[in-house]
Amino acid sequence: MVGSAPQSQSQSQSQSQPPSAEEEALKRNTDCVYFLASPLTCKKGSECEYRHSDIARVNPRDCWFWLHGNCLNPKCGFRHPAPGTASAAEPATIKKSFTGLEKSMQEKKLQLMNIANLSRMSNNLNQSLKWNMLP
Repeated sequence: MVGSAPQSQSQSQSQSQPPSAEEEALKRNTDCVYFLASPLTCKKGSECEYRHSDIARVNPRDCWFWLHGNCLNPKCGFRHPAPGTASAAEPATIKKSFTGLEKSMQEKKLQLMNIANLSRMSNNLNQSLKWNMLP
Protein backbone atom coordinates (compact mmCIF):
# COMPACT_ATOMS: atom_id res chain seq x y z
CA MET A 1 0.00 0.00 0.00
CA VAL A 2 2.74 2.42 0.91
CA GLY A 3 4.59 1.65 -2.34
CA SER A 4 1.55 2.49 -4.50
CA ALA A 5 1.34 6.18 -3.43
CA PRO A 6 4.59 7.30 -5.14
CA GLN A 7 3.53 5.57 -8.35
CA SER A 8 0.22 7.46 -8.48
CA GLN A 9 2.06 10.74 -7.87
CA SER A 10 4.54 10.08 -10.67
CA GLN A 11 1.73 9.10 -13.04
CA SER A 12 -0.22 12.31 -12.36
CA GLN A 13 2.93 14.40 -12.85
CA SER A 14 3.75 12.75 -16.18
CA GLN A 15 0.17 13.28 -17.44
CA SER A 16 0.09 17.02 -16.60
CA GLN A 17 1.52 19.29 -19.27
CA PRO A 18 3.57 22.39 -18.56
CA PRO A 19 1.58 25.61 -19.05
CA SER A 20 1.91 27.37 -22.39
CA ALA A 21 3.55 30.80 -22.69
CA GLU A 22 0.10 32.40 -23.05
CA GLU A 23 -1.18 30.68 -19.89
CA GLU A 24 1.98 31.75 -18.06
CA ALA A 25 1.50 35.39 -19.15
CA LEU A 26 -2.15 35.30 -18.11
CA LYS A 27 -1.23 33.91 -14.71
CA ARG A 28 1.65 36.38 -14.28
CA ASN A 29 -0.73 39.30 -14.93
CA THR A 30 -3.54 38.00 -12.71
CA ASP A 31 -3.53 39.56 -9.25
CA CYS A 32 -2.42 37.46 -6.30
CA VAL A 33 -5.43 37.35 -3.99
CA TYR A 34 -3.17 36.93 -0.97
CA PHE A 35 -1.14 40.02 -1.87
CA LEU A 36 -4.34 42.02 -2.40
CA ALA A 37 -5.40 41.16 1.15
CA SER A 38 -2.02 42.22 2.55
CA PRO A 39 1.56 42.21 1.21
CA LEU A 40 2.52 40.06 4.22
CA THR A 41 -0.11 37.41 3.46
CA CYS A 42 1.56 36.04 0.30
CA LYS A 43 4.30 33.75 1.56
CA LYS A 44 5.93 33.37 -1.88
CA GLY A 45 6.97 37.02 -2.20
CA SER A 46 8.95 37.67 -5.39
CA GLU A 47 8.71 33.95 -6.25
CA CYS A 48 4.91 34.16 -6.57
CA GLU A 49 3.59 33.31 -10.04
CA TYR A 50 0.84 35.94 -9.72
CA ARG A 51 1.02 39.73 -10.02
CA HIS A 52 1.95 41.84 -6.98
CA SER A 53 0.93 45.45 -7.67
CA ASP A 54 0.98 47.91 -4.77
CA ILE A 55 -1.11 50.40 -6.73
CA ALA A 56 -3.79 47.84 -7.67
CA ARG A 57 -3.87 46.60 -4.07
CA VAL A 58 -5.23 49.94 -2.83
CA ASN A 59 -7.37 50.61 -5.92
CA PRO A 60 -10.70 48.73 -5.72
CA ARG A 61 -11.56 49.18 -9.41
CA ASP A 62 -11.03 46.42 -11.95
CA CYS A 63 -9.19 47.09 -15.21
CA TRP A 64 -11.68 47.42 -18.06
CA PHE A 65 -9.08 46.24 -20.57
CA TRP A 66 -8.22 43.20 -18.43
CA LEU A 67 -11.88 42.22 -18.18
CA HIS A 68 -12.08 42.35 -21.98
CA GLY A 69 -8.84 40.37 -22.43
CA ASN A 70 -6.59 43.18 -23.65
CA CYS A 71 -4.39 44.31 -20.73
CA LEU A 72 -1.04 42.65 -20.22
CA ASN A 73 0.59 45.67 -18.57
CA PRO A 74 2.29 44.38 -15.40
CA LYS A 75 2.37 47.96 -14.01
CA CYS A 76 -1.35 48.61 -14.58
CA GLY A 77 -2.83 50.44 -11.58
CA PHE A 78 -6.17 48.64 -11.79
CA ARG A 79 -7.01 45.18 -10.51
CA HIS A 80 -6.68 42.10 -12.68
CA PRO A 81 -9.05 39.54 -11.12
CA ALA A 82 -8.76 35.85 -11.95
CA PRO A 83 -10.85 34.88 -15.00
CA GLY A 84 -14.31 33.63 -14.09
CA THR A 85 -14.44 35.28 -10.67
CA ALA A 86 -17.24 37.67 -9.81
CA SER A 87 -15.74 41.12 -9.66
CA ALA A 88 -17.13 44.37 -8.37
CA ALA A 89 -16.93 45.93 -11.81
CA GLU A 90 -19.28 43.47 -13.53
CA PRO A 91 -22.48 45.42 -14.27
CA ALA A 92 -24.65 42.30 -14.45
CA THR A 93 -23.61 41.30 -10.92
CA ILE A 94 -24.23 44.80 -9.59
CA LYS A 95 -27.62 45.05 -11.30
CA LYS A 96 -28.65 41.60 -10.04
CA SER A 97 -27.73 42.36 -6.44
CA PHE A 98 -29.31 45.82 -6.60
CA THR A 99 -32.54 44.39 -8.03
CA GLY A 100 -32.65 41.78 -5.27
CA LEU A 101 -32.04 44.44 -2.63
CA GLU A 102 -34.68 46.68 -4.17
CA LYS A 103 -37.25 43.86 -4.10
CA SER A 104 -36.52 42.99 -0.49
CA MET A 105 -36.80 46.66 0.49
CA GLN A 106 -40.18 46.90 -1.27
CA GLU A 107 -41.37 43.78 0.55
CA LYS A 108 -40.27 45.22 3.91
CA LYS A 109 -42.02 48.51 3.12
CA LEU A 110 -45.25 46.65 2.31
CA GLN A 111 -45.00 44.67 5.54
CA LEU A 112 -44.55 47.88 7.53
CA MET A 113 -47.49 49.49 5.73
CA ASN A 114 -49.65 46.46 6.52
CA ILE A 115 -48.63 46.59 10.17
CA ALA A 116 -49.44 50.32 10.31
CA ASN A 117 -52.82 49.72 8.67
CA LEU A 118 -53.64 46.90 11.10
CA SER A 119 -52.66 49.11 14.00
CA ARG A 120 -54.93 51.93 12.75
CA MET A 121 -57.80 49.50 12.21
CA SER A 122 -57.32 48.10 15.70
CA ASN A 123 -57.36 51.60 17.24
CA ASN A 124 -60.50 52.51 15.29
CA LEU A 125 -62.20 49.31 16.42
CA ASN A 126 -61.26 49.95 20.06
CA GLN A 127 -62.61 53.51 19.87
CA SER A 128 -65.89 52.42 18.30
CA LEU A 129 -66.31 49.72 20.96
CA LYS A 130 -65.76 52.32 23.68
CA TRP A 131 -68.38 54.63 22.13
CA ASN A 132 -70.84 51.77 21.84
CA MET A 133 -70.40 50.83 25.48
CA LEU A 134 -71.07 54.34 26.78
CA PRO A 135 -74.55 54.79 28.33
